[in-house]
Amino acid sequence: MRWPVLGFAIASTLAGATFGHAEESPTPTQRTVARGDLPADLPGRWLAVAWMKLPMGTRTAPVLWSITTSEGKPSLSIRAVTLPSPGAERLAAANTAGQPWTPAADDLDALAAQWDALGTAAAPVPESVATQIVAHDAFDDALKKDTDAHDALWVVQQTATFPKKTAAVAEEIRLYAVRERLDDGYTGPFLHTAIAMAPFPIPITFRGTFRLYRVHDAPRSILLRALDVLRGCGRRPYHRESY
Repeated sequence: MRWPVLGFAIASTLAGATFGHAEESPTPTQRTVARGDLPADLPGRWLAVAWMKLPMGTRTAPVLWSITTSEGKPSLSIRAVTLPSPGAERLAAANTAGQPWTPAADDLDALAAQWDALGTAAAPVPESVATQIVAHDAFDDALKKDTDAHDALWVVQQTATFPKKTAAVAEEIRLYAVRERLDDGYTGPFLHTAIAMAPFPIPITFRGTFRLYRVHDAPRSILLRALDVLRGCGRRPYHRESY
Protein backbone atom coordinates (compact mmCIF):
# COMPACT_ATOMS: atom_id res chain seq x y z
CA MET A 1 0.00 0.00 0.00
CA ARG A 2 1.12 3.55 -0.65
CA TRP A 3 0.88 5.05 2.84
CA PRO A 4 3.21 2.60 4.64
CA VAL A 5 5.78 3.19 1.89
CA LEU A 6 5.39 6.93 2.32
CA GLY A 7 5.82 6.59 6.07
CA PHE A 8 8.96 4.52 5.56
CA ALA A 9 10.44 7.18 3.29
CA ILE A 10 9.65 10.01 5.69
CA ALA A 11 11.11 8.04 8.58
CA SER A 12 14.31 7.48 6.63
CA THR A 13 14.78 11.16 5.81
CA LEU A 14 13.35 12.91 8.86
CA ALA A 15 13.74 10.69 11.89
CA GLY A 16 17.50 10.74 11.83
CA ALA A 17 17.91 14.47 11.23
CA THR A 18 17.68 17.63 13.27
CA PHE A 19 15.72 20.70 12.28
CA GLY A 20 18.25 22.42 10.05
CA HIS A 21 18.96 24.40 6.91
CA ALA A 22 21.33 24.56 4.00
CA GLU A 23 23.87 27.38 3.80
CA GLU A 24 21.80 29.40 1.38
CA SER A 25 18.67 29.11 3.52
CA PRO A 26 17.62 31.74 6.05
CA THR A 27 17.47 31.05 9.76
CA PRO A 28 13.90 30.12 10.76
CA THR A 29 11.84 32.45 12.89
CA GLN A 30 11.64 31.02 16.40
CA ARG A 31 9.41 31.86 19.34
CA THR A 32 8.73 30.30 22.73
CA VAL A 33 5.74 30.29 25.07
CA ALA A 34 6.44 29.09 28.62
CA ARG A 35 3.78 28.35 31.22
CA GLY A 36 3.72 27.03 34.76
CA ASP A 37 6.29 26.31 37.46
CA LEU A 38 9.21 25.09 35.35
CA PRO A 39 12.60 23.85 36.65
CA ALA A 40 15.14 26.56 37.40
CA ASP A 41 17.97 24.66 35.68
CA LEU A 42 16.59 24.86 32.12
CA PRO A 43 18.74 27.79 30.87
CA GLY A 44 21.87 26.54 29.15
CA ARG A 45 22.93 24.31 26.27
CA TRP A 46 21.33 20.92 25.66
CA LEU A 47 21.56 17.95 23.34
CA ALA A 48 18.09 16.43 22.93
CA VAL A 49 18.36 12.86 21.64
CA ALA A 50 15.22 10.97 20.61
CA TRP A 51 15.05 7.25 19.79
CA MET A 52 12.15 6.08 17.61
CA LYS A 53 11.15 2.47 17.04
CA LEU A 54 10.41 2.00 13.34
CA PRO A 55 9.84 -1.05 11.13
CA MET A 56 13.43 -0.82 9.87
CA GLY A 57 14.86 -0.52 13.40
CA THR A 58 15.64 2.30 15.76
CA ARG A 59 16.24 5.79 14.39
CA THR A 60 18.03 8.43 16.46
CA ALA A 61 17.04 12.09 16.06
CA PRO A 62 19.35 14.55 17.87
CA VAL A 63 18.83 18.31 18.03
CA LEU A 64 20.68 21.07 19.85
CA TRP A 65 18.80 23.46 22.11
CA SER A 66 19.95 26.81 23.42
CA ILE A 67 17.74 27.94 26.32
CA THR A 68 17.98 31.47 27.67
CA THR A 69 15.77 33.46 30.02
CA SER A 70 13.47 36.21 28.76
CA GLU A 71 11.37 38.18 31.23
CA GLY A 72 11.93 35.49 33.84
CA LYS A 73 10.79 32.64 31.56
CA PRO A 74 12.80 30.15 29.48
CA SER A 75 13.16 30.82 25.74
CA LEU A 76 14.29 27.92 23.54
CA SER A 77 16.08 28.15 20.18
CA ILE A 78 17.01 25.22 17.96
CA ARG A 79 20.59 25.20 16.65
CA ALA A 80 20.62 24.34 12.92
CA VAL A 81 24.10 22.80 12.90
CA THR A 82 25.86 19.48 12.39
CA LEU A 83 27.26 17.35 15.20
CA PRO A 84 31.06 17.30 15.46
CA SER A 85 33.15 14.31 14.40
CA PRO A 86 33.36 11.46 15.13
CA GLY A 87 29.89 11.55 16.74
CA ALA A 88 28.24 12.58 13.47
CA GLU A 89 29.73 9.61 11.65
CA ARG A 90 28.74 7.21 14.43
CA LEU A 91 25.19 8.59 14.35
CA ALA A 92 24.93 8.10 10.58
CA ALA A 93 26.26 4.54 10.83
CA ALA A 94 23.86 3.67 13.65
CA ASN A 95 20.84 4.97 11.73
CA THR A 96 21.91 3.07 8.62
CA ALA A 97 22.10 -0.11 10.69
CA GLY A 98 18.83 0.59 12.50
CA GLN A 99 20.61 0.73 15.84
CA PRO A 100 20.27 3.40 18.55
CA TRP A 101 23.03 6.00 18.91
CA THR A 102 23.87 7.33 22.35
CA PRO A 103 26.35 10.21 22.77
CA ALA A 104 29.56 9.25 24.55
CA ALA A 105 31.33 11.53 27.03
CA ASP A 106 33.74 12.51 24.24
CA ASP A 107 30.80 13.56 22.04
CA LEU A 108 29.48 15.87 24.76
CA ASP A 109 32.96 17.30 25.32
CA ALA A 110 33.32 17.94 21.57
CA LEU A 111 29.98 19.77 21.58
CA ALA A 112 31.10 21.86 24.54
CA ALA A 113 34.37 22.80 22.86
CA GLN A 114 32.94 23.46 19.37
CA TRP A 115 29.46 24.79 20.18
CA ASP A 116 30.04 28.19 18.54
CA ALA A 117 31.96 26.80 15.57
CA LEU A 118 29.73 23.91 14.42
CA GLY A 119 29.03 23.59 10.71
CA THR A 120 25.69 24.43 9.13
CA ALA A 121 23.30 21.50 8.85
CA ALA A 122 22.12 20.34 5.44
CA ALA A 123 18.46 19.49 6.07
CA PRO A 124 15.07 20.97 5.07
CA VAL A 125 14.74 24.44 6.55
CA PRO A 126 11.55 25.32 8.42
CA GLU A 127 10.13 28.78 7.88
CA SER A 128 9.33 28.95 11.58
CA VAL A 129 9.63 26.97 14.79
CA ALA A 130 7.16 27.53 17.62
CA THR A 131 8.03 26.03 21.01
CA GLN A 132 5.84 25.56 24.05
CA ILE A 133 7.38 24.65 27.42
CA VAL A 134 4.63 23.75 29.88
CA ALA A 135 4.87 22.58 33.49
CA HIS A 136 2.41 20.00 34.81
CA ASP A 137 0.58 22.61 36.90
CA ALA A 138 -0.26 24.54 33.70
CA PHE A 139 -1.43 21.62 31.54
CA ASP A 140 -4.54 22.34 29.50
CA ASP A 141 -7.23 19.72 28.86
CA ALA A 142 -5.47 18.41 25.76
CA LEU A 143 -2.25 17.66 27.66
CA LYS A 144 -4.15 16.20 30.61
CA LYS A 145 -5.83 13.73 28.25
CA ASP A 146 -2.76 12.96 26.13
CA THR A 147 -1.55 9.40 26.78
CA ASP A 148 2.09 10.39 26.32
CA ALA A 149 2.03 13.62 28.32
CA HIS A 150 -0.67 13.45 30.98
CA ASP A 151 1.68 12.30 33.77
CA ALA A 152 4.75 14.28 32.67
CA LEU A 153 6.56 16.70 34.97
CA TRP A 154 6.76 19.17 32.09
CA VAL A 155 6.72 19.03 28.30
CA VAL A 156 8.34 20.67 25.30
CA GLN A 157 6.24 20.79 22.15
CA GLN A 158 7.83 22.12 18.96
CA THR A 159 6.01 22.82 15.72
CA ALA A 160 8.08 23.47 12.59
CA THR A 161 6.45 24.69 9.38
CA PHE A 162 8.11 24.28 5.97
CA PRO A 163 7.71 26.06 2.61
CA LYS A 164 4.85 24.35 0.79
CA LYS A 165 6.48 24.64 -2.66
CA THR A 166 9.83 23.07 -1.78
CA ALA A 167 9.30 20.62 1.09
CA ALA A 168 7.87 17.09 1.08
CA VAL A 169 6.62 17.73 4.60
CA ALA A 170 4.44 20.71 5.45
CA GLU A 171 4.80 20.52 9.21
CA GLU A 172 6.60 18.61 11.94
CA ILE A 173 5.46 18.36 15.56
CA ARG A 174 7.74 16.99 18.26
CA LEU A 175 6.62 16.33 21.81
CA TYR A 176 9.14 15.70 24.59
CA ALA A 177 7.28 14.58 27.75
CA VAL A 178 9.64 14.73 30.73
CA ARG A 179 8.86 12.00 33.25
CA GLU A 180 12.16 11.65 35.10
CA ARG A 181 14.97 13.92 36.21
CA LEU A 182 18.47 12.48 35.91
CA ASP A 183 21.76 13.60 37.45
CA ASP A 184 22.48 15.92 34.54
CA GLY A 185 19.40 15.89 32.32
CA TYR A 186 15.89 14.57 31.80
CA THR A 187 14.16 11.67 30.04
CA GLY A 188 10.70 10.45 29.01
CA PRO A 189 8.47 9.54 26.04
CA PHE A 190 8.89 11.21 22.65
CA LEU A 191 6.33 11.75 19.88
CA HIS A 192 7.08 12.88 16.32
CA THR A 193 4.34 13.70 13.81
CA ALA A 194 5.06 14.70 10.21
CA ILE A 195 2.33 16.19 8.01
CA ALA A 196 3.24 14.84 4.57
CA MET A 197 2.59 16.79 1.37
CA ALA A 198 0.63 14.14 -0.56
CA PRO A 199 -2.50 14.78 -2.66
CA PHE A 200 -3.95 15.78 0.72
CA PRO A 201 -2.23 16.27 4.11
CA ILE A 202 -1.34 12.97 5.80
CA PRO A 203 -0.17 12.85 9.43
CA ILE A 204 2.44 10.15 10.10
CA THR A 205 3.43 9.56 13.73
CA PHE A 206 6.45 7.87 15.28
CA ARG A 207 6.83 7.15 19.00
CA GLY A 208 9.85 6.52 21.15
CA THR A 209 11.83 7.91 24.06
CA PHE A 210 14.27 10.76 24.53
CA ARG A 211 16.97 12.05 26.83
CA LEU A 212 18.23 15.59 27.39
CA TYR A 213 22.00 15.85 27.89
CA ARG A 214 23.39 19.08 29.29
CA VAL A 215 26.25 20.50 27.24
CA HIS A 216 28.56 22.31 29.65
CA ASP A 217 30.25 25.60 28.87
CA ALA A 218 33.63 23.85 28.59
CA PRO A 219 34.79 20.25 28.26
CA ARG A 220 34.66 18.43 31.58
CA SER A 221 37.80 17.43 33.39
CA ILE A 222 38.85 13.79 33.70
CA LEU A 223 37.76 13.89 37.36
CA LEU A 224 34.26 15.13 36.52
CA ARG A 225 33.88 12.51 33.80
CA ALA A 226 34.90 9.81 36.27
CA LEU A 227 32.28 11.11 38.70
CA ASP A 228 29.69 10.94 35.89
CA VAL A 229 30.39 7.23 35.52
CA LEU A 230 30.09 6.66 39.28
CA ARG A 231 26.76 8.52 39.34
CA GLY A 232 25.40 6.42 36.48
CA CYS A 233 25.86 8.82 33.59
CA GLY A 234 25.71 5.88 31.22
CA ARG A 235 22.34 4.60 32.45
CA ARG A 236 19.80 3.54 29.88
CA PRO A 237 17.25 6.11 28.72
CA TYR A 238 13.64 6.00 29.86
CA HIS A 239 11.95 3.01 28.23
CA ARG A 240 8.31 2.14 27.75
CA GLU A 241 7.44 -1.20 26.17
CA SER A 242 4.27 0.09 24.53
CA TYR A 243 5.95 2.43 22.07
